Amino acid sequence: MGQGSDYITHHDLAMWEAWPSWAKDRWKNFSPWEFRSGTSKEFLYSCRLLDALQELRDKAGVPLYVNQPEHGLTRRGFRTPADNTQAGGVFNSQHLAGRAADVDARGAMTPFQLAQIAKTIPAFAQGGIIIYRTFVHLDDRPDGPYHGTK
Repeated sequence: MGQGSDYITHHDLAMWEAWPSWAKDRWKNFSPWEFRSGTSKEFLYSCRLLDALQELRDKAGVPLYVNQPEHGLTRRGFRTPADNTQAGGVFNSQHLAGRAADVDARGAMTPFQLAQIAKTIPAFAQGGIIIYRTFVHLDDRPDGPYHGTK
């Protein structure tokens, strides 16, 4: 995969802490380890989703967090089937396809505030936005919008 592709995979990464040279400026506020599987070295992510997350970060003006191992939240990005089961995810979770991330701003913004900004970004407005108590689920699902609160 890689530059010009719709997805980026673990094969594109020389190390977990850094994007490939072609992507360093593209996703400047994130690192690959934030999105990786919790139980393996697998990594599969929609470049469209990563672009939308960077746009959200730019518009929000505050840091956004995906995986937070220090808080025991390690399955909020890409999930293998084992990760998805452990996280209590649905069988057709967008996380399994590398099309979803659960994000928060660690108190700088509420999940509701993040969701309001996300609605201005086409990938999320046309995809999934689900507001939870402590984070917002965002995805670029191809089959039309799904917005809600849990």
